[in-house]
Amino acid sequence: AKEEAGFLGAETLRLLIGLWISPDERRVAFYYQGGVAIFDIATGKTAGRLQLFDAAAAPPVQPSASFSPDGTALAIALGQMGMRLVDANNGNEIDKIDDVTVNRAQFSPDGSRLLLSTATGAISLTSVPLLFDMTTRQVVGPLKTFGPPIGAPAASGNVAWI
Repeated sequence: AKEEAGFLGAETLRLLIGLWISPDERRVAFYYQGGVAIFDIATGKTAGRLQLFDAAAAPPVQPSASFSPDGTALAIALGQMGMRLVDANNGNEIDKIDDVTVNRAQFSPDGSRLLLSTATGAISLTSVPLLFDMTTRQVVGPLKTFGPPIGAPAASGNVAWI
C-alpha cells in the first residue's frame, strides 16, 4: 500500500468515517470526508475512488454502506444526499437516487434488490422502506407496513420480510 501512502496518509486516516469489507473479502471500502475509496485487499492497490461532495464540507451524515453479495457493487446511503450505487471494481457511479433521504441500504442475498430505509420528513425518526430493483434500476415501492412507523428497517435473508 506504499503507492497509496499519500492518499491514505495521516490526514486521510484522521478523516476516516466508515469502513466496509465485501462479503467475498476481496475489497475494502473506506468512506472518508468527501468520498469513498475502494481497495483490493490482496494487492493493496486502489480499485477505485468516487468523490461524493466537497472535501472541505462536513460529511452530510454518518454513512451507511453495503456491498452486494458478489462484492461487485457498493450502495452508499448518504442521508439527504440520497444513495449512490458504485462499481466496486473501479469506483465509478453506476446509479443514484437523490430525490429522497436514504439512511440505510441493504442488498438481498442474491443481489437483485436493495432495501432502502428512507426518512419521511426533514426531521424524522421513522422510515418508509423502499425496494430498489437492481435489474431495472427502478424503485419499486414504497412498501406497505403494518403497525407503528418503522425506526430502522431490516430484512430477512431474501428480503421477503421486513
